[in-house]
Amino acid sequence: VIEQIFISHPQGKMNGIPTITTSMLCNPICEQRAKDETSVCAHCYAKRGLAIYPAARNRYAENTKILSSHDLEVYELPVLNSRIARFESHGDLVNVTHAKNYIRIARANPWCTIALWTKNAAFMDKAIKELGKPDNLICVYSSDHLNQVSQDFSNYSWIDKVFTVYDKAYSKQHNVGINCGARNCLTCHKCYEHNSIFFVNESLNKEALHHVKELQ
Repeated sequence: VIEQIFISHPQGKMNGIPTITTSMLCNPICEQRAKDETSVCAHCYAKRGLAIYPAARNRYAENTKILSSHDLEVYELPVLNSRIARFESHGDLVNVTHAKNYIRIARANPWCTIALWTKNAAFMDKAIKELGKPDNLICVYSSDHLNQVSQDFSNYSWIDKVFTVYDKAYSKQHNVGINCGARNCLTCHKCYEHNSIFFVNESLNKEALHHVKELQ
C-alpha cells in the first residue's frame, strides 16, 4: 500500500491555499520551544487546533511520518492543482530528509509557487546545499520569539522573507509596521510571491486556530 501525502484545504485566513503540513505534536523541536514562555511557540494555535480535531491530527501525523522517513520517489510526489500553496501550517521541518522532500515536491509542481514557513533553517540549509533551491520555492524564516526578529537569518542566503509576530501592546509602543494581511492570505498574497517585502510582521491573534474543521 502506497501511503499518500495529505493535502489540506484550510478554512479561515488560509482559505483557498492548499497546504502540505506536518504536526507539531510529532516534532520534538516544536515541543521544546512550546515550553519557553518567551517563545512564540508558547502561543501555538496549531496545538490547540489539533487537540480539538482528531481527524486532522491523525492525517498530519501521517504526513510527518511519510515526509521525514525517506526520500520520496517520483510516484509519491503529490500534484498541486493551484498557482500558490504552502508548506507547514501546523508543524515544522523535522529533519533534512523532510526538507529535501519539500524541494522535490516544489520541483514536481513548477507551475505552483510554494511558501515554506520554518524556524528550523539548518535542515533546509543542508537540503539546499545538496539539491539546490527551486525558483518556485519561497522560504520564510519564522522568528521564534515574540516581538523579536531572529537575527541569525543573515546566516542563510536563501531566505526570502522573515516572519515575526508582535503583540499589540509592543507593536504600538515601538511603532512596528504590521504588514501581514492576517484575515485573508489569498488576497494579501505578499508571502507567496517574490517581491521587495523582506520583513513580514503579524499581530498576535490569541484566538486563531487556523481552522482545520474541513476533516470533520
